[in-house]
Amino acid sequence: MKIIITVILAAVMMCFAEMTLKEAYDSAGPGEGYDKLIILEKGKVYKGGLFIGRFFNPVKLNFEPADIKSVKIKGNGAIIDLMNGQIHTAYTDNKLDIDSCVIINGTVRYNGFPEGEVYVVPNGTVKNVTFYEPVDFGIRLEGAGRNTVLRNNLVANTVNTGGDFNQYHSTPTDIMRTGTSISFSIFSWYGIADIADNWSYNALYDKPLDHFSLL
Repeated sequence: MKIIITVILAAVMMCFAEMTLKEAYDSAGPGEGYDKLIILEKGKVYKGGLFIGRFFNPVKLNFEPADIKSVKIKGNGAIIDLMNGQIHTAYTDNKLDIDSCVIINGTVRYNGFPEGEVYVVPNGTVKNVTFYEPVDFGIRLEGAGRNTVLRNNLVANTVNTGGDFNQYHSTPTDIMRTGTSISFSIFSWYGIADIADNWSYNALYDKPLDHFSLL
């Protein structure tokens, strides 16, 4: 009997054991045409952020590779606690798709650079995602937008931390306002994202247009 109880308790503890999003990413294999197909478990909490793509080196003025892959996150109702971090794809032409999960305490960010001889603009689809108390933005398109779809998402109570940082250096600017649910570029050469059927709520904002911003 003790052996049976021990086995049951071990199984229960495994079900509720925490996993980071990065661990889920590292253990995921290819599938559905993606380099990484991350299949999350319903009701499970995944902690921490995820970075895919390249870093911009402000000293060398070039893009340094980190982990350049196309990724899909199949949420299945899981909860992703970004812990004030981000799911961030930057300076790559690969795809990041996210669907059917709850994301709290962070933001989803697409960064691109469509200028000169370098053209590295990520794209993807974010759909059926609930964002609760995201930090700075629910979804931020920065130098990106072309072939990107944002549909059927709910963003609630975005946290305003002041001016956002320029993507090429660490200087904040009040022009780049935070605390908005969905933000996208004012410059058309980044491409126009397909943004429709999203909902936004914030107890501090009376005007619905305050929930979206052009940066």
